[in-house]
Amino acid sequence: TRLAEEFKVMRALPPSRLSEYDELSCRVSQHSTIRVKKVVYSVPARLIGQQVRVEVYEGQLKIFHGRELLLSLARARGDRGAVIDYRHVIEALLRKPGAFARYHYREELFPSRTYRLAYDRLVADHGPGPGELEYLRLLKLTAELGANAIEGLLAEMLAPDSPPWRAATL
Repeated sequence: TRLAEEFKVMRALPPSRLSEYDELSCRVSQHSTIRVKKVVYSVPARLIGQQVRVEVYEGQLKIFHGRELLLSLARARGDRGAVIDYRHVIEALLRKPGAFARYHYREELFPSRTYRLAYDRLVADHGPGPGELEYLRLLKLTAELGANAIEGLLAEMLAPDSPPWRAATL
């Protein structure tokens, strides 16, 4: 009887479907990042200061500049954190290598444990300033050639008996 009462009061659904995503408008910060639902995402540095439109799906983000789809990113789980792609910020960090030491999202710039070990080795071999610059050059090389091409060579260079090396050696 209660169900019959509910059916009497219920109205028909609207003819149009609900949107599968939320749409947000974000301004790209001077750090080449946007904040979407409390999570920071990096975008290409050429967009600094620009307004972008973000379609927030359950598992991904689609970022548009005007009508052009710039990139699709996997959406981070949780309501805090950062998703920083080193390919988006490497050029800016190479222009100001001292900024890497104080970069807020520095831990996100280590794509794997191998890269963290490479950074530690470069800093130990060459000192903090030159070692960080060499690591940034290594990231630039990785962005150009791909992580798969560099990771194997990097593992050889990190052997305990290998001499000090530079990114140009790779």
